[in-house]
Amino acid sequence: METVNNDIITRDGTLSKLISRISALLIIAAMVFAAEKIGEKEIIFPEIAAISAGCFLAPKMPWRVNFKRMIAFITICAALGMLIVRFAPFSLTLQVILAYILGQLIFLYSGTGFASMISAIVLPVLIRTKTPVYLAAAVILTVLITGLRRVLELGGLKPHETDDFVPYPAPDADKVNQMIFRSVYAAILISLALDINARFIAAPPMLVAFTELTNSVHPANKRKPVVVALVSLCALSGALSRLVIAVWLQLPLTLAALVACVAFMLLMDAFQMHFPPAGAMAILAMLIPQEALILYPVYTLIGITLLVLGAGSYSSIPEAVLRRKSGKPE
Repeated sequence: METVNNDIITRDGTLSKLISRISALLIIAAMVFAAEKIGEKEIIFPEIAAISAGCFLAPKMPWRVNFKRMIAFITICAALGMLIVRFAPFSLTLQVILAYILGQLIFLYSGTGFASMISAIVLPVLIRTKTPVYLAAAVILTVLITGLRRVLELGGLKPHETDDFVPYPAPDADKVNQMIFRSVYAAILISLALDINARFIAAPPMLVAFTELTNSVHPANKRKPVVVALVSLCALSGALSRLVIAVWLQLPLTLAALVACVAFMLLMDAFQMHFPPAGAMAILAMLIPQEALILYPVYTLIGITLLVLGAGSYSSIPEAVLRRKSGKPE
């Protein structure tokens, strides 16, 4: 009888959905709580919200990747981002562009679709992180997510989606051209954003979104206006949660993060789109300077609109031009 009941609950999805959402809330709450108690804001790694959304909230994981590669590439990219801050003798603009291009190269040759690694390398450069606390937090939190996801799989509450992981083949000329386009377009946007002192127009989770949206088969490409609305509203919910709860009411930032997390879950349900970078934009609001909160949703709307338009422009480049660039016969 117990097996039958478990089968009914699992088939219905109610228990799985509830535990998955609690899992995401616990991971994000633990991250922000630790940052508050230790006094190290670098512990807040917004992409953890995106990884949690992909591992716990989405009906199916949105990336082709296994857990070992998730941890490895988050570690590599987070470490490289910190090294750029410490040792690259360039301006902030050039450092951010360098981080994004390196992230693109690692992503291209990673054999995965796990674009979240790009945020791990760009974020420490953008916010000038030098402490190893950031690296430790990014790695530990990713390990916690993958470990908890495995527990849910073993409990029959999530499918074993990563066990049969098969890496993507080595990138062909089309993929390289795609990467070059992304790098050039993002470099222009990053330069513009930093030149007008509006760095969150090129926020790292949105650069991840841009990378995913240039993939023509990504499901979100069919609903680009929804992507703009979802990402913008998630950023707004994060900013409002922090302003009202942490700034005006002087309540713990952890509570603000939990409210923002619940908000982005509800928004994803309302739009029927589980787009991980949107969750990261809600939690990024917990990390940015307080004075930036008012304009943060505005910058997000501008940035995601430009990036969605850019992703769409790549797909509209004449095929003959792409064939010439890739060396394919016309």
